[in-house]
Formats: sequence, C-alpha cells, structure tokens
Amino acid sequence: MPILLTALASVGIAWLRGAPPTMLAGVRLRWKLLPALAFLVQLVVFVRLPDAFSAVAPSLHLTTLALLVIFLAANVRYRGLLVVGVGLLLNVAVIAANGGYMPVRPTDLARAGFPAVAARLAQGQTYQKSVALDDSTRFPYLADVLPLPLPGPDRLLSLGDVFVAAGTFLFLQEALTPVRRRLPQVPPHAVP
Repeated sequence: MPILLTALASVGIAWLRGAPPTMLAGVRLRWKLLPALAFLVQLVVFVRLPDAFSAVAPSLHLTTLALLVIFLAANVRYRGLLVVGVGLLLNVAVIAANGGYMPVRPTDLARAGFPAVAARLAQGQTYQKSVALDDSTRFPYLADVLPLPLPGPDRLLSLGDVFVAAGTFLFLQEALTPVRRRLPQVPPHAVP
C-alpha cells in the first residue's frame, strides 16, 4: 500500500511537471512479465491457497523475489530502479535469513490494528509472508519494524520497503520526465 501511494504521488507530481500519466505506456522495460508472474505466484501461495502451498511457501517466496531481482537487473538503465534493487536486496536478506518469511513483532501488529494476526504469530504460526520477530530473528533491524500511520489500519514497513518506495518514486520521475536535449554551445570565437 505505501509503495502504491508513493507511485501515485510520483505520477501526480510528474503530471504537474508536464508529463501526463499516458506517458507510462511509452516506458520501455525489459522482461516486464517477471513482476506480474511474481505477484501472481505470491497471490496464489499466500492469499488464495495458503494451505495447499504451506510446505513450499518459503521457497516460492524466495523464488518470486529472485524473479524481481532479475527484472531489476535487466532494467538498470533507470537509476531509480537501482534504489528499488537495494531495497529488494535488503528484504531478501532478512527473508532468506529467517526461513523465507518477513519477521514482524506481534505487539506492533496488534498496535497497528491487526490483533488476530498478532495472536496467530505469537502462537508460533505464520501469516501469509510474515513470522513473529523474536530473540532468534536474524537481522531484526531489517524486518517490518517501522510503523507508518495511515487512515485505517497502520502499516509496518522494513528499511527495504522504504528504499523500494523511494526508488519507485524516483523511477517514475525519471521515466515520465522527458529528457531535454541541450543545444550544442557554439564557442564565442567560432561565430562569424
């Protein structure tokens, strides 16, 4: 949700700067089906059929993140996507180090408005892509520990999510702002 809000804000600012949202159709990205495939797999594995995929969910989660890394590497010509890549790699590090799940404190989840999910994690279960952050958590400072107050339930972000959101904003500014070509400067002594 925060990344979507950041993207919408970036498109709005680009529009105010003279780049209409229709310019998004002209953005050339390589292997753009990879993010769609990653999203689809995560939707099926963690939301639609979590019981059917529970045994392989961590591996599939890491596989989808690898697809996103490949997509970003194929599109490094956009500097904003390098920032997204840094954020994604921070998230991959903490997720891989914690069994394929993103750690989050149950108390933070309860405070953010998700008491049922917090109770489930506190009992040692997982919920979608999350697991309880505890003393055994590796890289806890990279986990979902940053509260973001929003209308409705709050959200918890990781440091990686902050980089992904900032990189998304920068990428859209870069992709939607037309490059202005400079006219070649004529040296004063060359003027007839």
